[in-house]
Amino acid sequence: MAWKLIRDSHYKCIVYFADGNTRTLFSIDWTHQFSKNRDPQLGLNRLRKRINFYGPKAKTAIIYIKDNGEELERYYDGIKQND
Repeated sequence: MAWKLIRDSHYKCIVYFADGNTRTLFSIDWTHQFSKNRDPQLGLNRLRKRINFYGPKAKTAIIYIKDNGEELERYYDGIKQND
C-alpha cells in the first residue's frame, strides 16, 4: 500500500506569509511512495528546509506534531526561536 500525505505524516507546519496568505504543509517521512518504513527525522528536516527556502517571506512558521497537536518549533522571518 502506498503512503498518503496527510494520513501518514508525523508533522504539520502552518506558514503565515507577509502578504497575508497561509499555507499548511505536511512532512514527507518516506523516501519513495512504496518504501517499507517511515523516517520522522527525514520529514522534519524537509519541513525545516522548506521554511529556510521561504526565509523572510514567511513571517511566522510553526511545526506541530500531527498526532497530538503539540507545538515543536516556531520560526519568525525564517529564524528559529529559542524557548
